[in-house]
Amino acid sequence: MATKTVNYTDTEKKIVEALSTSERALTLAELSEKLGMEIKSGNINALVKKGNVEKTGEREIIVQAKRKVGEYSFVKSI
Repeated sequence: MATKTVNYTDTEKKIVEALSTSERALTLAELSEKLGMEIKSGNINALVKKGNVEKTGEREIIVQAKRKVGEYSFVKSI
């Protein structure tokens, strides 16, 4: 049986590295700030499907209106 090669974008590699060195789960906004670039849910969802990242909880943040945002943690390296 052939093994499937999984490809990662530069952004995905940066996300995995940032989460692997973080002491706690981060929101998309925190990841964006840490990396100095905008991280969108599609970036995270691809890594969740690949098994590198998992959604570990939710946190309420105060903005113009209160809403729940997901938190993500490192699972395995590339």
